Amino acid sequence: MYVPSAFQADDDFIARLVAMHPLAHVVVHTSDGLVGTPVPLVVRAGSLVGHVARGNSLWRHGGEALALFSGADAYVSPAWYPS
Repeated sequence: MYVPSAFQADDDFIARLVAMHPLAHVVVHTSDGLVGTPVPLVVRAGSLVGHVARGNSLWRHGGEALALFSGADAYVSPAWYPS
């Protein structure tokens, strides 16, 4: 994946970011199509590690996965803006 130099991050920065916002949507491709579920993850020895319930079919997937992290978010009411 092409990452412009202004957006490149080292492993330490990424580990800190994951520690601050550990919830990721983990997406895998299965024979039934794309499957995704929110999973709290931590960085351990350079890998992402998490846990899902046995009832979640994601745990059976042994292939590649995509973890999508979204940082802090919140709704900002228009009433907060002076206008």
